[in-house]
Amino acid sequence: MDIIYSKIMAPNPASQYMRKSSIMKKLKKCRISALTLLHGGPGFGKTSSLAQFFADEGLPFSWYQVTENDDGILPFLKYLYESIKVVHKEFDLLDSAWDQITTFLKIEDLNTLFTLFCNALSRIPREIYIVIDDFHLVNHVFQINYVFEQLVKFAPSHVHFIVATRIQPTWGCFHQLKSKRLLTVITEEDFVFTPDEIGILFEDYYERLLQEDEIKQIYEVTEGWAMAVVLLAMQMESERYPFDFSKITLQDFNDYLYYELFQHLEPVIQQALMNFSLFDTFSEEIIHDLFGTKEVERLEYIYRHHAFIQTLGNQKDYRFHSLMKQFLMQQYMKQSPQVVAEQHKKAAIYFIEKKDIIQAFYHISHADDERFICEMLIHYADYFMQTGRYKWLLEKIKKCSPSIREEYYPLYYIEGECLRLSAFYRKAQICFEMCVEKAKQRDDLLTIVRSKAGLARIYVDTLQPSIAKGYLQEALQLANQCQIPKQEFIHLNLQYVENLVNIGQAFNGIMYWEQLHLNNELLQEGNIDIRMHLRQGALQKARALAESRLFTQQTGTSAHRETDALLSLIYAMMGNRVRAKETAFRGLQNSITSREAFNIAVANIRNGHAELLLNPYDPAEAIHYYELAAKQMEQLQVKRIKAECYVGLALAYGRQGDVTLAKRYAMQGLAATEKVEDRWVTGLLKLALLILYVENEMYEDAVQMAAETVKNFEEVKDSYCLMVTYFWHMVLSVKKNDQSSYVQFRSLFEQLLEKHGYDFFLTKVTLFGPRDLMQKQQVLAPHEENKPAIYIRFFGPMLLMRDWQVEHEKVWQRGKAKELFTYLYINRSRFCAKEEIMAALFPTSTEEVAIRDFKVAYNALLKVLEPGRSAREEPFYIERKQNMYRIHQSPLILSDIAYFEQLLELAKRDAEPFQQKQWLRKAVAQYTGDLYEENMQADWIEHERNRMKTLYLKAMQQIAMLSYDEQQYEECLLACEAILQKDPTWEEAYRLMMWCHFYLENKVEVQKTYDRCEKILAQEYDIEPMHMTTEIFEKLIKM
Repeated sequence: MDIIYSKIMAPNPASQYMRKSSIMKKLKKCRISALTLLHGGPGFGKTSSLAQFFADEGLPFSWYQVTENDDGILPFLKYLYESIKVVHKEFDLLDSAWDQITTFLKIEDLNTLFTLFCNALSRIPREIYIVIDDFHLVNHVFQINYVFEQLVKFAPSHVHFIVATRIQPTWGCFHQLKSKRLLTVITEEDFVFTPDEIGILFEDYYERLLQEDEIKQIYEVTEGWAMAVVLLAMQMESERYPFDFSKITLQDFNDYLYYELFQHLEPVIQQALMNFSLFDTFSEEIIHDLFGTKEVERLEYIYRHHAFIQTLGNQKDYRFHSLMKQFLMQQYMKQSPQVVAEQHKKAAIYFIEKKDIIQAFYHISHADDERFICEMLIHYADYFMQTGRYKWLLEKIKKCSPSIREEYYPLYYIEGECLRLSAFYRKAQICFEMCVEKAKQRDDLLTIVRSKAGLARIYVDTLQPSIAKGYLQEALQLANQCQIPKQEFIHLNLQYVENLVNIGQAFNGIMYWEQLHLNNELLQEGNIDIRMHLRQGALQKARALAESRLFTQQTGTSAHRETDALLSLIYAMMGNRVRAKETAFRGLQNSITSREAFNIAVANIRNGHAELLLNPYDPAEAIHYYELAAKQMEQLQVKRIKAECYVGLALAYGRQGDVTLAKRYAMQGLAATEKVEDRWVTGLLKLALLILYVENEMYEDAVQMAAETVKNFEEVKDSYCLMVTYFWHMVLSVKKNDQSSYVQFRSLFEQLLEKHGYDFFLTKVTLFGPRDLMQKQQVLAPHEENKPAIYIRFFGPMLLMRDWQVEHEKVWQRGKAKELFTYLYINRSRFCAKEEIMAALFPTSTEEVAIRDFKVAYNALLKVLEPGRSAREEPFYIERKQNMYRIHQSPLILSDIAYFEQLLELAKRDAEPFQQKQWLRKAVAQYTGDLYEENMQADWIEHERNRMKTLYLKAMQQIAMLSYDEQQYEECLLACEAILQKDPTWEEAYRLMMWCHFYLENKVEVQKTYDRCEKILAQEYDIEPMHMTTEIFEKLIKM
């Protein structure tokens, strides 16, 4: 993109700028601050103060003057980059960094960009001062806010940002910076002139000694507003008689500018000023090209004799103060709105010839010529859509009158595209259909093709391929009858291929694409190639491609195309449960941050899949994600994506034992997928039904469903899902004791396994495989004796599951059997001596009695774990070495303790706060009560019980702190209350709660929280709160 270099040049200090010591003192802190924020309304002197400060200090600083045309991530970052490079020549980014900044930036792309910026800044071996003026003009853009906040948070310590803005940003890093003394804030109150400063300004800079009553009058009229004070000073400079303030108010200050300043200028100077006010910034070259040599001479005269214009760093570019510009434009419009419109149109054409589209559209928007505006919008719509400025385009289109829109009907197509890309599918459909109707009336085949393709894209985006198919076929047929640009024709065929993939005809899609003889790299758009591989069972290829693109920009907005969402599904199907969850977390975080409801729903589905693998013993969390996603899709009126929810719900409810509900969801999914002709997802639903029938011993239904599922995946040529179906055929054969069928399907299973390298299926628990590896072993070696999996819940009331069935409490028979098992599991990493166990479990018994009771408890435990074991058979779940015992080191023995610690470890290694908090939430959800709480009297478990409790409290504290950092104060308070329920003396919880109540503007609760802490500590330990707690309380009460 072209750069207007005047925007990255600092204005020269005003000759009559008065240095306010309070401002200069605060600005000096920028040397040690990561961020210095100047916040105040227009005309308070933010820009002038910065220009003077840096001129005085002689610091190497870059300057970026933001304009309203920079409200996109590309222009903002490009100008920021160029401004820094002006001062620090070694500051450099790879060209590939700019290639990544396209229409569809997701969180991972934004993270990549700010990382590149930070790394490039770190390579500069000196202090860096980066000034950004008028940030409020882009404050509404999420992507800009996100990237800039990350830059501030993670930039090296020698980088200092100075931001001037009218609107205070709401960045979450403020509290963190403030606590580290890395934030300096200069507010509007700092810029306001005091009466004493007004007197000094007039005397020292304008040679006028004011009387006290004059100073008072000036202060009352201007309220200390810097711009107003300076303008009054300029007017009074040459007047020696008493100045009449009686009729001047802040409200009619424009009138004052007119009558006391503007009116006294020569008409040609007035006209020159009004001409210059057409531009945000202007140069002698622009003025010469548009107005001629005489106007350039007037520009030079005005600059020498008046303080209306500021020069920028190169002395060749100029600008007005925003209030002066606004005033001049008002005068111009009063004089002749028609001339203003003509001049804007003239300027627009000039900038179009210069290929400066952004500047051109600034003037086009002010040209007051609807036809001209519409022509330009149609001509340059692709440019703005490619830079993601949908909202801007929509605002411009909506300003067009209905009659003009009838004449320039392609605007309906542009509006439809903007709405589609913003995921407003129903509104987009109406616009496309309206455009088709208007284009048909004029036999405009090209616009019909584009609108039909737009309609198709809606249904491709929302995975309704049977509807998209008709529109695409019509568009392709018409495209052969008109002159369609080559790139549009290629993209239309890409859509057609993608739709074949969505229908479940990935193989046909590849054949169609090869016939076109086009570059396969084009299939990267929307990750079409990844989905082709996925739907043909080439999971390793799909994974490799997705991993290579994980942190690179992909086009397309629909969540099912997103790399994170696709990769999470691939990982789940390949049995990489942790990576499946991590990528699902990341997809959810990206979608929540960017407020994309459709993507949030898909991310929730993928989180559900990962949950099924992570915690197969309790599918409740998976069900929560699936049902939440189904509800979200219902609200969005996108029923097709719900089918994948139904796949998960059928699996989850089937494994929870609710066969009726599981079957109902699968049938609902089938109704949706068969309606839209998606044979691949239809196959997944049938596979889920097959699993449901087999696991619940509904063998007749299973036989029929197995045959249908095989046929389905043979049709779509998905070798992986076909192999999985053959495996379930084998399971069914074993259950029915059908040896001939078993041999047949085992042969088919092994052929596909070996041919496509699906070895991971044998070693991993996968989304569509059995719930544990032992079940696979039972199928692959049906004549060998195999042990069932055992799951134990130790937190809260103890629970035992064997072979996925909950055992009744009575199965234990003896309490000491349960205690013995708990002791062995807690010490599972080592062998425990018999004497050690007896001392722990029977501390008051004699040796003879302890031996007897141990033997009784041990035999009772063996009956619980292996009820069918013969008396002489060696136990499997408990290993014995002479008089030493331990739990068998087998993946078949699982517990909530192990899962709790695994989740804490995952949280510890994850540096991303959002994902870290998700892991922590899952961990604390496992802690349903104290460890082995039904026997609180046992001394031997006290240490481990306290250790688990401390882990829980620290995890909950980390959740509270992360919530606090995110300014989620209510959530932080809930986490703190959970801590205090377990340990009322946990002081850090009270400290966090006081801070939360303070930021929620509730000092009464701050007082109550401190009083509560003080009372509890006195009751429990007869001590006072720590000095830190008291200091925070006293500070917050005084603030």
